[in-house]
Amino acid sequence: MMNEEQPKGRGLVIGVRVPTMIHFRFATIACLLVLFVRTGVAEATTVARLSFENLVNRAGTIVDCTVVSQESRRDDDDLIRTYITLRIHEYIVGTNDASTITIRHPGGTVEDESIIVDGMPKLSVGQRYILFLRRSLRGICPILGWRQGCFHVTSGSDEPTHRVTTNSNESIRGVAVGRLITGNTDTPSKQRSMAVTQFKSIIRNMRERPAHRTVEIESP
Repeated sequence: MMNEEQPKGRGLVIGVRVPTMIHFRFATIACLLVLFVRTGVAEATTVARLSFENLVNRAGTIVDCTVVSQESRRDDDDLIRTYITLRIHEYIVGTNDASTITIRHPGGTVEDESIIVDGMPKLSVGQRYILFLRRSLRGICPILGWRQGCFHVTSGSDEPTHRVTTNSNESIRGVAVGRLITGNTDTPSKQRSMAVTQFKSIIRNMRERPAHRTVEIESP
């Protein structure tokens, strides 16, 4: 079974029922075993950092979407999960007739209990994203590479062009030898973050030629 790892130094986190939210950055082996039993998941919960080329070639589906709703609830196995409905603007990779899809991940808040999974992408209602989805959406995180497979689509007040940033809000300057070239959005480079149309084109080209190493000059 394919392992999908969080960036090094981050662990799976679970919370307990308390009046206020608890956030543990590292889970003990015992906690992980409890989570496996409750979710029925039998896969590794630590994953290596993925190159952009790996994200493109390993994703089952890549979508341009907007989050239209989010709901946290307690499932029959007594685990809190968050269900996120996406309105699909375009299937960049993969085909599907569905105009909306719903993904889920462990974590969320129900009444006085909160569960936080560190490293899980944080999606917001009304925000547009490009998501690299796993071939199976039933794992711990349906987004390939966790935060690595989640990209924000934004547009500035002073320009109509939609641009792409990473989940950690870094601007994307280009792609070289299968890896993203990123910059700090606190600098003027934010204005040069890659246009969403160019980002999609690179994804399609890399998918069509998996062994091809793409080199892109940073966006103007």
